[in-house]
Amino acid sequence: NPDQVKPKHVAALKVATADHPNMSNRVMSFLRVVFGYALEWQLVDSNPCIGIKRHEEKKRSRYLTDEEFSAILEHAPARLQVIMRLCYLTGQRIGDVLAIHRKDIGPEGITFRPKKVSGSTGFGMVLAWTPELRAAVEQCSTLNANIRSMTLLHGRGGKPVDYRTVALQF
Repeated sequence: NPDQVKPKHVAALKVATADHPNMSNRVMSFLRVVFGYALEWQLVDSNPCIGIKRHEEKKRSRYLTDEEFSAILEHAPARLQVIMRLCYLTGQRIGDVLAIHRKDIGPEGITFRPKKVSGSTGFGMVLAWTPELRAAVEQCSTLNANIRSMTLLHGRGGKPVDYRTVALQF
């Protein structure tokens, strides 16, 4: 039962999964959220994950090769393919690509206003058109051709695509 889980059990799980620190941290984060809800719903008196420190994580030391990227792209669903192409061609974060509004698309190119940059002025940067970029943007309109939305990438109901929706495609 949830009320039987103690911090020592969570700490033991952390130790048992120490060989894979990144995955261990994801499991610990998930447990912390689940027990947060259990606390809110009064199924437990406290969150046993509070106070358990995360593993140190190493920074990535390699990037995908062009061949690896192409292999993933080839097997990805159509919406994910166009998102991957836009990220690759623009050099923007996935969140900034998903936030492209139709008003950001102009004759000169696509205007980006990075949201994750600390101290940013929010000033827009125009990325000039290339044939590949134009083709990727045109491919977006074929995904849901019968629905117009304020954003370039959107779901069946016209709602913007968010990061969780993209992550769930795998």
